[in-house]
Amino acid sequence: MKRVTFRFTLTTAFLGVLFTAVSTLAFVSFHFSRKNAEALSNQILDQTTERIRLHTQSLLDTALEQSTTLTKLLETGFLRQPAAQRETIMAEDFRYLGGYFYNAMSVHDSLAYISLALPDTGEYIFVERREENLKIREYRLVDGIGIQIFDYDNFSSDRTPINTPEYNGYDPRARPFYQTAIAAGEMTWTNAYVFIGTDDASSTPGITLTTPVFSPESNELIAVTTTDFELQGLCDFLAQAQVGTSGFAFIMETQMDGTQRIIAHPDCGLLIETASAEDGSITRNLIPADQIQDDIIVSLINSISSDRLIAQRPDTIEFSVGSDIYWGRLFQLQDGQNPAWTIGLVLPRSDVMSEVENNNRINLILGSISVIIAAILVALVSKSIASPLQSLASATEDIGKFELQPKKWKRSIIVEIDRLTEAVEEAKLSLRSFQKYVPADLVRDLMRRGVEAKLGGRTATLTIYFSDIADFTSIAEQMPPTELVDHIGHYLGEMSNQVIKNKGTVDKYIGDAIMAFWGAPEDNPEHCIKACQTALTNQAILDQLREQWQQSQLPAFHDRIGIHTGEVIVGNIGSPQRMDYTILGDNVNLAQRLENLNKYYNTHILISQTTFNEVRDKVITRHLDFIAVKGRRDAIHIYELIGLKENVSSEQAKLADLYSDALCDYHQRRWEIALTKFKHYLELCPNDKPAQILIERCQQCQDHPPDADWTGIYRADMKF
Repeated sequence: MKRVTFRFTLTTAFLGVLFTAVSTLAFVSFHFSRKNAEALSNQILDQTTERIRLHTQSLLDTALEQSTTLTKLLETGFLRQPAAQRETIMAEDFRYLGGYFYNAMSVHDSLAYISLALPDTGEYIFVERREENLKIREYRLVDGIGIQIFDYDNFSSDRTPINTPEYNGYDPRARPFYQTAIAAGEMTWTNAYVFIGTDDASSTPGITLTTPVFSPESNELIAVTTTDFELQGLCDFLAQAQVGTSGFAFIMETQMDGTQRIIAHPDCGLLIETASAEDGSITRNLIPADQIQDDIIVSLINSISSDRLIAQRPDTIEFSVGSDIYWGRLFQLQDGQNPAWTIGLVLPRSDVMSEVENNNRINLILGSISVIIAAILVALVSKSIASPLQSLASATEDIGKFELQPKKWKRSIIVEIDRLTEAVEEAKLSLRSFQKYVPADLVRDLMRRGVEAKLGGRTATLTIYFSDIADFTSIAEQMPPTELVDHIGHYLGEMSNQVIKNKGTVDKYIGDAIMAFWGAPEDNPEHCIKACQTALTNQAILDQLREQWQQSQLPAFHDRIGIHTGEVIVGNIGSPQRMDYTILGDNVNLAQRLENLNKYYNTHILISQTTFNEVRDKVITRHLDFIAVKGRRDAIHIYELIGLKENVSSEQAKLADLYSDALCDYHQRRWEIALTKFKHYLELCPNDKPAQILIERCQQCQDHPPDADWTGIYRADMKF
């Protein structure tokens, strides 16, 4: 039968009713608040859409009206010379055209450019807005063959001819606006593009309304006119037309080739990209909509389908950018005379929902307080019993996980519970002491699997690590025992911390020596490199500790490290009453021999061939020797570990290669070449003991050549 506590039964019955009531009220409040907020967001988007549409339409209508009026005036001959009796427009009429263009630009400050091009000659006149001033320019033929350019600031001022030897044969009839008008045969909008302007005066986006003008009598083309306006003003308007508190609007154009460009944005600088051609010229173009540096716009465009863009009231969709949620819509301008523009609006959900969510939080807090107060009143009687028992159960579970951190307990008024609490803490104290004698990971694994530690082992390939302090005996003789214990404890703690940090297992401390291994009890496919990293880090830490010890007038320790990878027996070794989780095998002895060999070579870290094979792509080493250690018949190649590749300078790497090359020549019986290289190495690294040793061997081999079966093995018969 399933059993429940007294506290649970009483609390659940009462709080169930209260929680149901509070939850129902909270849900109803949230539901209707969200509905109201969504209605408000749609209202904000509707009003802002209409405001931007009216402003945008006003700009477009200004250009349309101006172009329509200009066409009528040209068709009726109103803007020709008063005495001219002809259908065509000629350059002689430019004086009157310039005056009209100037007045039109003065009245309509949204216009940036008005121009007219003659189809027969390519002669051209335009008025351009330059900041606060207007500039009129004419391109006229001279005797039908050359170009004469005139500039004047207003229609009543004198023309000023410009000497333009750099003129490159500009012909408006070859320009896109002219070709677009001819191809359309009627008033039409160009794609939005980056205005260049005269003398490269402009680099802002804009749009051109281009119109072919035909003679009413002969229906022949007599001129092509343009009316331009810059989109910078539209960008400035969007920067001021806030959507909610922190939303924004933008305008996108679907160009004639089907691509989409953002042509207006509160930050106009996002719209243009600059490219350099091979000839050194610079071009500026509008960035494609899906490449603009605005993740919000890109997400909105990708989230909405084209069939949801309707003229009356487009759908509002919800989309996200990272962890932020937005509401957005795209609205197309539907008038047939308008360019293919789409107005986009983005409203952060938090702008509208923050107040709703704040109210919900308040309701939740108030409801929670009500539930808590009720729970306190209901559970007051049972708390003195149930709470301590729950804490004890949790503490017992922690002991089962071998999580033994001490905990401060409140004394219980019930004697039995108070005594049980003290017993649990005493058990944790005993286990914390026990934990310092065994690998904690091993004990946690046994507890997790629910098994008892038993004698036995398994064969595994591990990386074994031995370190020992140089001249420790002489140091120990100079220190009082208590100071020596503290000093060696500081050293062993710092070195062991790096072993544990790099997922290694500290096997034991042998006086001042540390024995550790990687790959057990938990498998570690990176056990070789982790051991090497630990050795290098410990040497660096020891350098820092020596400075601290010298300042404290304590002896400075220097240690030696040997690392070997090989097959060993790992497991619980000992007796049923007392066992140790350790490793056994010849490879353990070899790792210790490598640590001892540091004395002979005056080195700090030696690794074996098997370890080197696993880490050779990640570390820099010096191939030190080919040696048979005491107690082993077979010889091994040994390597001095210099550092990780990314931390070793090119000079150190070259020196290591020089020594290794010399050793190769030595083994190939090229003793004279090897001797030269070792001497050169010794010049670069004075007092290097391995080089000195190999120089002596080379000289001995030269003086007393070995037998033909000589393999270059050095047999270290002494135990260092």
